[in-house]
Amino acid sequence: MPWIKDEDGQPILVAKDSIENKLDDFKNQRDIEIAKNSYTPKNQKKMKTSKVRGVQPNGQFKDMNVFEVSFENGDAGNNYAKGNCRFEVGKEYQYEIGGSGKTPSVKFIGEAGAPAKSFGGGGGSFQKSPQDKAEIARAVALKAAVDAIGAGEEPYKYINCALYFEHYLTTGQQANQDAVDNALNDRKMDANIKSSSIPTQVREEYANDNSDLPF
Repeated sequence: MPWIKDEDGQPILVAKDSIENKLDDFKNQRDIEIAKNSYTPKNQKKMKTSKVRGVQPNGQFKDMNVFEVSFENGDAGNNYAKGNCRFEVGKEYQYEIGGSGKTPSVKFIGEAGAPAKSFGGGGGSFQKSPQDKAEIARAVALKAAVDAIGAGEEPYKYINCALYFEHYLTTGQQANQDAVDNALNDRKMDANIKSSSIPTQVREEYANDNSDLPF
């Protein structure tokens, strides 16, 4: 019988085929997926967002002006520009910071709130945004819902079951029917989608299922 942690972080002993153990395995898999997608190799540049605290000239490099830019989140580095620095004190920006030198380089991306640019190459990926992490959680939850229910069912069953898993992944707590209904309403699902008592249904199905989730 495996040990897991309950909602208060206390270790408890549960049956291997219990819903609690399967949900714990499911959450661990989600954390692994997020960690894999958030991996950033050493010295690789990272995309960040913060308000500018200070900008001051810092000499020249070849035909470019160098400006030392500091941010409210503690980041600081050199910005290279052929004209004036595009960073303004007090404004919030998206920027790219990193590099292998002693002083990080800061690249202007745009003002905060603008669509983030995607970058590739270098054998890794930039740190995922909260939206990216939410999309990963939804994808993992939907896969688990299909695996738990089986093929050939109505789409609304998979959607409701996936919402149940997603609620657990994002909050660490088991969802009740109100949480599932609220998630459906927030996403403006079709009013004709049927509702079912997913927490009870999932518990009953898992109680009769001796197989583990395929993770």
